[in-house]
Amino acid sequence: MKVRVVGGLLIVLLAGSAWPDEEAARPSPVALRTAAERGDAEAQYQLALSFLARGGPAGEREAIRWLKAAARQRHAGAEARLARLYTEGTAARADPRVAAELVPEATRLLQDAAARGEPEAILGLAEATEAGRGVPRNPDEALRLLRAAAEKGEPEAAYRLAGLYRAGVRVPKDDAEALRWLRAAAEKGHAEAQLALGLDLAASAEGPGPGAVRWFRAAAEQGLPAAQYELGQAYAHGAGMPRDDEAAVRWYRAAAGKGHPAAMFNLGWMLANATGTARDEREAVRWYRSAALLDDRNAQYNLGVMLSRGRGVPRDDVEAARWFRAAARGGDAPAQFAVGVLYAEGRGVEKDEREALRWYRAAAEQGLADAQNNLGSMYEHGRSVREDPEEAARWYRKAAEGGDAVGQLNRALLCESGRGVPTSEREAARWLQAAAEQGLADALERLGSYYGAGRGGLERSATAAAESYYRAGLAYVEQGRKDGARRCVDALRALEKEGGLTAPHTELADRLATALAGK
Repeated sequence: MKVRVVGGLLIVLLAGSAWPDEEAARPSPVALRTAAERGDAEAQYQLALSFLARGGPAGEREAIRWLKAAARQRHAGAEARLARLYTEGTAARADPRVAAELVPEATRLLQDAAARGEPEAILGLAEATEAGRGVPRNPDEALRLLRAAAEKGEPEAAYRLAGLYRAGVRVPKDDAEALRWLRAAAEKGHAEAQLALGLDLAASAEGPGPGAVRWFRAAAEQGLPAAQYELGQAYAHGAGMPRDDEAAVRWYRAAAGKGHPAAMFNLGWMLANATGTARDEREAVRWYRSAALLDDRNAQYNLGVMLSRGRGVPRDDVEAARWFRAAARGGDAPAQFAVGVLYAEGRGVEKDEREALRWYRAAAEQGLADAQNNLGSMYEHGRSVREDPEEAARWYRKAAEGGDAVGQLNRALLCESGRGVPTSEREAARWLQAAAEQGLADALERLGSYYGAGRGGLERSATAAAESYYRAGLAYVEQGRKDGARRCVDALRALEKEGGLTAPHTELADRLATALAGK
């Protein structure tokens, strides 16, 4: 740490100062002001930085006053910082005329400090030269100055130079050189460089690991929201460290509080699902809404789900439809499917099957299996489109291959009937088994009949049929579909009468009847 003695006090200096390294404590604010008022340029500079750290117009005005005092003594750091405030400070931003009037003085300060090797001033002069602000525009000279500042350890200059090498702008594209300058900036404490280096390491062949996490943490602890989000992600997924959902929530909350949309969404999800924190659906809705207003599609969709189900907020199908549409217009496939369902059912919107068809198609073409099934159903039954069994079969197949259980059942039924596809009970049995493995009641019931009759290439088996009917019946009971459960009870009793069952399968009809009676 670089320090100097001022009136018996040890004053901390910024990087680039010419004072020798010593270990010392930072002086108290009172001692610092006392030294500044006695005319010590370094104390005046440090006092100005403390006012800048407070923020706000008042803090900036006081900072300028002390920077001017230090600059009159040709303190290079003060000259560089004062020049930056003249071009980027509150007054310059508020009134372009004031900014123009301050340019000559800012340029003089930068040139004076740069001539004495002040890195921040060299960077400022590079910016001015690039923009033609106070000096003739000269991109080549600007690049030379940027490199000079980077070589003197100015972290922002190193970060920008890394970006030029990464993009191949005005220098040959060179990823190794980009990484060298990025690491130089990161090691100097540049938060954006630390984040970028962490992302580079996470995207490498080795994947996210302790090295990436180290840089995410360094930037996160400086308050960079994007880094706080990435650190939360690392904790949530156990990437480069043991999984820790509570830590993930803390970092998501830190980033969300600074307006990071994805962190807001993730925090909402953690709250809604009691992951790493107590369940709080009201707060989850609040964070979803905040992210949704910032156009986060995932948040828009989840907010629609919460509103449509009355979770954490009174049920409101109209507002749910509004947020589903917002996400759908942004290309979110689940939201497009949800909008299709709302139009098909007339929930929150006027019933309009033509609109339902349009949104189902949009989601189906993105590969969403649920939408592919529903689009197939529209073609099969001729809803807002000409009935077309072959087109229905095509979409059902896509849905089935995508793992949608209802799509698998519908594909099976078409194969069984020969509508839109060649008749094939063997193919029907294959898809019924796939849907049954996912616990779909209708598929289990149908599969029971296939086992009972030995259809579709399946070996005839009363035992397998009974197990399938029993599972289907329990699923029907759970869904409140009593007619389906009664059919399964009847099918089980028929198998008993045929004499093809032995204990304990002979008890399944009674068990299912008892479960049905209990509902």
